[in-house]
Amino acid sequence: MTERVNQLKVEVSGLFGACKSTVEKMNLVDALQHLGIDHHFEEPIASTMSSIHNAEFVSSSLHEAALRFRLLRQHGFWVSADEFSKFKDEGGHFVNDITNDPKTLLSLYNAANLLTHNERQLEEALLFSRHHLEVMQCNLESPLAEQVERALKIPLQRNLKREEAIYYIPEYNVQDDMYNSAILELAKLDFNRLQRIHQKELKAVSMWDETDVSLLPEYLQKFFLQIMSNFKEFDKLLEPHEKYRSAYIRKVFQNMSKCYLQEAEWSHHDYTPSFDEQVNISVKSAGGELVAVGALFGLGDIATKEIFEWAINNSDTVRACGEVSRFMDDMADFKDSSDWIIGVTPSELFHAFLFGADIFYDLAEN
Repeated sequence: MTERVNQLKVEVSGLFGACKSTVEKMNLVDALQHLGIDHHFEEPIASTMSSIHNAEFVSSSLHEAALRFRLLRQHGFWVSADEFSKFKDEGGHFVNDITNDPKTLLSLYNAANLLTHNERQLEEALLFSRHHLEVMQCNLESPLAEQVERALKIPLQRNLKREEAIYYIPEYNVQDDMYNSAILELAKLDFNRLQRIHQKELKAVSMWDETDVSLLPEYLQKFFLQIMSNFKEFDKLLEPHEKYRSAYIRKVFQNMSKCYLQEAEWSHHDYTPSFDEQVNISVKSAGGELVAVGALFGLGDIATKEIFEWAINNSDTVRACGEVSRFMDDMADFKDSSDWIIGVTPSELFHAFLFGADIFYDLAEN
């Protein structure tokens, strides 16, 4: 795979010299950024953006003007918002022609999101483009419909590059202004390679083996080694025949970490779990099992292996304690956040949480 990736990088690098116009250069850089492989071409991209900035640019296309504006600002070049003045009428409003052009509106929206303080023209462009995109969103075809939905939810420049690549790779096709089969193949290989690296990192963490720490990112290495150091301190407090207690603490910490990972996965995929799913995970992630096992750790010979097994195997007592603390915390959160819904009591909010969003909205409306 590495050899093929290197071959493709050479092939794609040659595309920079093959671009004959400013528009072709912009489309190439934009495609590489959307696909999450621009980091392989930092030098040619920097050189290309410098030439785009220095070159005279005249275009009657608002899409092209907005694309140039966004790319230059993303790469640290200052561009005046006056670039968009020629696309407005005498009253200072954008011409009506673009209100039926979703691709142009999306380009304008992405560009306007790079506004700085007190840039009134871009503020107006942002409101204008967002309004018309929301109006036509239901009537758009794929993949533009998905691209607009993502942009309205999280502006392009605020989104994670790799997350954008997940969606854009299947959207990138022969209809793109800068389609190239080598670019697409490189994007797929690069994403798969990164995914394998993350899988190795995840395996290293889940195995809790210090010999695999080199597979982890630097920030995670420090955290992992500190956790392992804490477990070693526990071991020092125990007699040889008591070492099994430390193993149970490790086990329950692993279980809690898996729950954190599950919650992160739900958040990443915008998944709303059922009440039972949420309780099953959040009761554990709240640390109830860890507290129970930690309490048993210091009880000496009274806490036998059988008692530790009872504590980590989701016993009714431990789970009930976890549910009480979890629900009390949630109720306190609802109480703190109830001010924004006038006339709805905290208990009603919690009831709505238990029985679904529909009841919640009914309460809010009433």
